[in-house]
Amino acid sequence: MRSALLAPGLALGFLTIAPLRLSSDVPRRAFPLAVALFPVVGLALGAVAGAADAALERFVPGSVAAAIDLALLAVATGGLHLDGLADAADGLLGNMPRERRLDAMREPGIGAFGVAAVALVLVVEYAALAATPPATRVVVLAVALAVSRWSMALILWRFPYARPAGIATPFRDGLRAAHVAVAAAVTAAVASALLASGGIVLAVVGTAVALTVGWRAVDRLGGCTGDVYGAAGELAFATCLVVGTGILA
Repeated sequence: MRSALLAPGLALGFLTIAPLRLSSDVPRRAFPLAVALFPVVGLALGAVAGAADAALERFVPGSVAAAIDLALLAVATGGLHLDGLADAADGLLGNMPRERRLDAMREPGIGAFGVAAVALVLVVEYAALAATPPATRVVVLAVALAVSRWSMALILWRFPYARPAGIATPFRDGLRAAHVAVAAAVTAAVASALLASGGIVLAVVGTAVALTVGWRAVDRLGGCTGDVYGAAGELAFATCLVVGTGILA
C-alpha cells in the first residue's frame, strides 16, 4: 500500500521539477510502480500546457502561444529532456571511439551535435505546434506528452543500462513487463479517448522512435543512460507533434 501511495510522487519527481526524495525508507517496489505512471505524468503536463495555451489564445497569436507552450514545458521539466537530447546527440553522433562516448556525455559542455540537435528539434516542435489548429492543440499536446513519457518507460525496461548505476537505477530494478504493460494500457486509453484512431497512430509512431533511439544507444554505448531516456522522450514528442499535424489537417 505504501509503495502505491509513493509511486505517483516518484514518477512526478523523476520527470518534472517536483522534488524527488530518494530516502532510504522508500520501498523498492515503489519505483517500478512509478514507471507504470509515466504516461499519467505526461498527461498532466499536457493538461497544464493545454490550459496555458487556451488562456494565451485570447491575447496572443497562435504562433506566440505555441512558443510559450514549449517554454512552459521546458521549465516544468527543468530542461532535463532537452539536456538529455543534447548530451545523447554528442555521445551517439560524434565521431569517437566507443569508450569515449559515455565520457563525452558526462562533460558539462555541449558539443556541436548537441547544439544542433536541440535547435532542430525545438524548431520542428514549434513549427508543428503552431500549425496545429487551436481547437485541437490541447488534446494533441496531451497525447504527445503521454506517448513521449510512455516511450521513456519502454526503453527503460527494454534495454540494458550503459553504466554501473545512475539516477534511473532504482526505477529499473524490479521493473517487469507487467509495469510496462500498465503504462502501455494507460497510453493507449488516453490516445484513443482523445484522438480516436489518430491517437493510436501517434502511440505507434512514438514507440517506434523510442525503440530506434534505444537500439542506436545499444549499438554505440552498449546500453541506455538517463540522457538517452530524455532524448527518446523529446524525439517521440516532436515526432508526435509532426504526425499530429498531418492527422488533423
